[in-house]
Formats: sequence, structure tokens, C-alpha cells
Amino acid sequence: MTHHSAARLFRPSRHPAGDQGTASPPRILIADDEANIVSLLAMFFEDEGFQVLRAYDGEQAWKLTLQYEPHLVITDVYMPKLGGLELVRRFRSVHALARTPVILMSAAIRTESDDFATFVPKPFDLDALLAVVKSRLLVRSHPLSS
Repeated sequence: MTHHSAARLFRPSRHPAGDQGTASPPRILIADDEANIVSLLAMFFEDEGFQVLRAYDGEQAWKLTLQYEPHLVITDVYMPKLGGLELVRRFRSVHALARTPVILMSAAIRTESDDFATFVPKPFDLDALLAVVKSRLLVRSHPLSS
């Protein structure tokens, strides 16, 4: 995969996601080694008002996460250099990232969802994925509310 500039990887959204007031829209990272999936998801979530970071392998996803601290990560399980499950392990080992919600996508395996990682099988329905993203962001912003 060719090197992508930071400007291409991080594009501000055109309008806020949900009722955010003057706050910045949620920032999500999409990581998949299939460029067409990254593009599809990025366009969809940008149209929904999210700020989107794009990564095409696990190492790039990790570097962008450390630099931009996304509110949520959507990642493929199997990627070059670093897979989605290893990304989850790394997030949990860094205090500032330990509560970052992760959505794992895969056509090949199914994993158990927990408080910080949710499994979504490929192929996926975009509206259903959007509902999962909004739900995970809500849980992240109110982790102990009852």
C-alpha cells in the first residue's frame, strides 16, 4: 500500500454527528487492509458527521491512535503488520486508551464482545454498524451510568 498523507487520513467532518452543540464531532479510526472498505466506511461516517482517521494496516492504526486518540476504533481482525486483536491488547495496556471502544470486523472468525470490543461480522449493514458505533460512543461517555 502506498503512503497516505496525514491530510488524507484525517478529514474534518462537514456537519456534527447527533446533537453535539459546539463540541467537536466524535473522531473514529477505521483500519482495514482493504482500501475499498476503508473508503466506503469513511465516506459513510463522514456523511454522518464524524471525523474519520484512515489506516490500511495495524501499525498505521496504532500510530494514528497514539497521535489523535480517537473516540472509537473500527478495525479488521486480520491486517498486515498488526491485527485487530493485538490492537485491542495494546489499547488495554495504555491507560489513556484502555477504555477506547473497538469494533472488530471479520468474515472469517467470531469473537466474544465485551465492554471494550464489539464483534461485527462481514459483510455488514451500514445502518446496523452506525447503531453499534453510536451505542459504543454513548457507553464510553457514560460508562457507569445506570
